[in-house]
Amino acid sequence: MIGPQHADDEAAFWSVRQSPDQPDHRTRMRAASPQQLWEDPRVEAIARGPFLDRMLRACSPPGLEILELACGCGWLSLELARAGHSVRGIDLSPGRIQSAREYAERLRRGGEALGPLEHEVGDLNSLRLQEERYDRIVCWDGLHHIASLAPLLVQVRRAL
Repeated sequence: MIGPQHADDEAAFWSVRQSPDQPDHRTRMRAASPQQLWEDPRVEAIARGPFLDRMLRACSPPGLEILELACGCGWLSLELARAGHSVRGIDLSPGRIQSAREYAERLRRGGEALGPLEHEVGDLNSLRLQEERYDRIVCWDGLHHIASLAPLLVQVRRAL
């Protein structure tokens, strides 16, 4: 987790100026896959540290049933599974779901302890959820892709 040094780390990271021997930070952050960014603790702490800290506090104690909407490549689902929760992530993109599955499997093969974790392709515009199924339902930067939030929020309320 990120500590009090976060502000200094962030300022140092973003203050680097472009020069012939020091490329722009956007170039330094380019990666072949989202997982490469997850594996850089400094970038991870700057990009999502405070949000992740708040999310993990809100999703406690361990052992909860959690649904992540618009999970993308699964970074939040993965962190929740690392914290000992049973997590289901849903996203519209088959490519992102495949990426999430492959990364979680690679971590498991490497000995990472994860709670139950599944990722599936699904359209949040027509999602039907089981009544009273989840302890928490979370979403990070995805609801703006939903054509009409009202039907989804009815499903969310029903599923909690």
